[in-house]
Amino acid sequence: MWDLLFKTPILNILFLFYRILFSNMGLAIIALTLLFRVVLIPLTLPAMRSSKKIKELQPQLDKLKEKNKGDQAALAREQMELYRDHGVNPAAGCLPIFLSIPVMVALYQVLLQALDASALEVLNQKIYFDFLRIGGISQLHTFFLWLDLTKPDRFFILPVLVGVCQYLNSLLISPTLASDTKQSGKSGGGDEMAAMMQSQFKYMFPLMTTFITLRLPAGVALYWLVSTLFGIMQAKFFT
Repeated sequence: MWDLLFKTPILNILFLFYRILFSNMGLAIIALTLLFRVVLIPLTLPAMRSSKKIKELQPQLDKLKEKNKGDQAALAREQMELYRDHGVNPAAGCLPIFLSIPVMVALYQVLLQALDASALEVLNQKIYFDFLRIGGISQLHTFFLWLDLTKPDRFFILPVLVGVCQYLNSLLISPTLASDTKQSGKSGGGDEMAAMMQSQFKYMFPLMTTFITLRLPAGVALYWLVSTLFGIMQAKFFT
């Protein structure tokens, strides 16, 4: 069922782009990634807009924390009132984000398989139309710029770019930490721990992403980079 609903259609779209875009797998991966990011805009945009509104309300949230130190029930109540007055739903976009995850996971799995020479015969059996099938591994062109898309980037350029873009993306979509850290120092261990975890996540996730993409085929890292760049542009210009 997973293959039927997600992986096989995505595989066919990838091979269609490959045929259209001059048998260039790099361009096909970029086109496929952009297509799915555009399709998923209605699912991801509500969460990004909600995050931006919460970020704008951060000074008021800090005042509520200071006002209700030691009274978590009152703080929660006034926070919800603040969100309601400004039309913010903290849970907005959570369900759409969860709905988009299967598509992104399937896309990731398809790219891993499509860049595996040993899986080409199996993949051809899942192609809907004969003209999309790849006759043999010699007909599958996997070089793009300086990259062999089937192997990790030997110059480490792509993983570093992915990590930098992940960090920039986190700066755009997450609330600022400065006021949180300042406030947490006043209000006690719970807020301090939350601010510390948020700060660590902001730096650790890009580092983890860089480390992971060092070992992945460059084609998958290319997908990750394009997807993250699209997320940055979406956060910057559409929220």
